[in-house]
Amino acid sequence: MPLPVQPSATPTPTPVPNSRTSVTVPAPTATPLPLPIAGTVPSGTPALETAPVASAVPLSTPLPSVIAIELRPGVNEFFHLGPSQPLLTLLAPLAGKYSSVSFKAPNGFWVNYLPGSPGGQNLVVTSGAQISIIMTDSGTILLPLR
Repeated sequence: MPLPVQPSATPTPTPVPNSRTSVTVPAPTATPLPLPIAGTVPSGTPALETAPVASAVPLSTPLPSVIAIELRPGVNEFFHLGPSQPLLTLLAPLAGKYSSVSFKAPNGFWVNYLPGSPGGQNLVVTSGAQISIIMTDSGTILLPLR
């Protein structure tokens, strides 16, 4: 059975005013499109399949409270997402494996620390701080997430 076709519009020239000359532009024409018939699919068209609906499923295992990050020699950057913590406590597992560390303080300024420098015990890394560390040897840091 042939599909019904929408009638096309008859092109009508439309004058476009111009200060020098008058130009005639043909009106746009409608392209005939087949009209869909309820319950039918044109031949050659794949039938649509319905996707399964996802339902909310509670997590059976809790999210981890810490995440281990492997750091390699050279510059490594990461974000501290856990609670505020003293810098030297956070970096304790990396003792002797880095040459410098910088982190962004809440005021937006970068704080630099060299191992063994005075005042290191007073530095605190806040949640969301960006940390940049230059490693001299590979190491793993455990970052708290909550």
